[in-house]
Amino acid sequence: MAVAGKVVLVTGASRGIGAATALELARAGAKVVAGARDTARLDEVLRKSDGLSGEVATIALDVRRDHEVDRAVALATSRFGRLDALVNNAAVGALGRVEEQTVEDWMNVLDTNVVGTLRCCRAAIPRIAAAGGGTIVNISSAAAADGFPRLAAYSASKAAIAALSLSLRREVKDRKIRVSTVRIHHVNSEFLSAYSAEQISVATQEWMREGLLAMTPLISPSRVAEAIAFLIGLPAEASVHDIDVRAVGA
Repeated sequence: MAVAGKVVLVTGASRGIGAATALELARAGAKVVAGARDTARLDEVLRKSDGLSGEVATIALDVRRDHEVDRAVALATSRFGRLDALVNNAAVGALGRVEEQTVEDWMNVLDTNVVGTLRCCRAAIPRIAAAGGGTIVNISSAAAADGFPRLAAYSASKAAIAALSLSLRREVKDRKIRVSTVRIHHVNSEFLSAYSAEQISVATQEWMREGLLAMTPLISPSRVAEAIAFLIGLPAEASVHDIDVRAVGA
């Protein structure tokens, strides 16, 4: 699979799946623009990339801000001369029952997860097309279809990503851009790190009662990163539209 030499923008790249993806791609010889809000954690990703066969450039990136998205895409072409792929990984959640949440909670989720993905696609598509085509990978979740309580806004946002990907795939196919959706479940990420241990425990118990979580070990973000690298490295005439990456038994 031809990943070496490709230029890829990865959002939400400071931790979890995003950081693992940036490093996996660099390990395979790609040139990666790693963007995220947490620049201190981006510095750690950059340090870990030292000595890999590819190259990583980092940039402060809040996908809720048009100018930051435009600047990240521009960095790919100014630093590496082109843009071949985009990984829309940046996402946030809002843990809690709907009646306990605010409109601001929901808007933050939707603006980051859905509108942020749209912003990045809008900025990246002309550059990927100019490079002769390439790949857009949108990260979704089992929550999109499985109905996780206490994650209503997040679940809605990830269902929107599935619909967005389907429509976008039809829009850009004539420009040789493929769009893949990666649905994840039971991954050891930092998705719930903003919440207290008590909040997470209550939610986890409810998810287990609903049969949404299994007593199986979490998988590493690196496993998801390997799947993303596989999608980006496919031959130009091939496309894998949708893929599930989850722990065995989950």
